[in-house]
Amino acid sequence: MASKNRTTLKGFFETGDTPSEAQYADLIDSSLNLSETTLQAINSKIYIFNNIVTNNSNDTGFAYVDNSGNERLGLSFARNENKVCLSNRAVNGFVQIRANGPGAGAGGEVTSSIFTSYSNEFLMPVTASKAMIVNSNLTVAQEIRGLNGISGISTTVAQPNITSVGVLTNLTVSGNISASNASTASFGSAILSNLPTTTPTTTGSLWLSGSNAEGTSKFLMVFMG
Repeated sequence: MASKNRTTLKGFFETGDTPSEAQYADLIDSSLNLSETTLQAINSKIYIFNNIVTNNSNDTGFAYVDNSGNERLGLSFARNENKVCLSNRAVNGFVQIRANGPGAGAGGEVTSSIFTSYSNEFLMPVTASKAMIVNSNLTVAQEIRGLNGISGISTTVAQPNITSVGVLTNLTVSGNISASNASTASFGSAILSNLPTTTPTTTGSLWLSGSNAEGTSKFLMVFMG
């Protein structure tokens, strides 16, 4: 017996027809059975006008079949743990979060985040309205915007590595700031406070714009190490 579409099924029960056993079997096989535990296939879209509720003590959810034919849970629910999990349990599988972007065109989508077994990548700017706490190293491909501060606590190194940070307001640092490359800045005004009053032991010099020669300054002094 096989499932039939509605037009075919209605044709079995027209005025004057005497449906056969096989036609009744087709009618049953063409409908979903709430007590059935085997696979039931639906070949069309499903529109839901209310919530879908899972109420099982074990893991339930929405599964997919990977390219090896294995069934994998993509969105799972664990009732006993009060947990909702977006996952990909395939070997080397990954989870993408996609959204419409300004460069994607009307109705287009771009990948905003990729989660794999070895990294979590945020491909769009990350905006934090509260403090952002980092417990390990942080690598940023674009920028981090912190509206209420950026805090870093590392368990493997002395301080977390932040490769690129865009600061929209004041930046307060309680420790040292070091740079391996040349650093440039433009200030409307700069105030140097708590300068040492003894001869510095660090070798080097601070050069100011407009300096004529080493050890001299056109407008401001040059601090020699």
